[in-house]
Amino acid sequence: MKEQTIKYCENDYIILYKIINKFNTLIFEKFSVNIHRFPTLSSLALGIYSCNYLKESQIPIISGQMFNDLKKSYTGGSTDMALIAP
Repeated sequence: MKEQTIKYCENDYIILYKIINKFNTLIFEKFSVNIHRFPTLSSLALGIYSCNYLKESQIPIISGQMFNDLKKSYTGGSTDMALIAP
């Protein structure tokens, strides 16, 4: 059982490395952005947007009715909790 567990973990690491490497290659080829500079997918998305699509160096501030409408759509994310019995 120990050998099978070790082999499973080794394969898991190899597959994960290949996935991350392929993802990095695809993102770099398409957007010229290195994924290793961004700790989260959200920050990567903002980095891609900033580098490739944002024409000015500032994001405009939305106000008025448009802001109020957009604000209504933002809610907190769902959270799962697991109870662990002592």
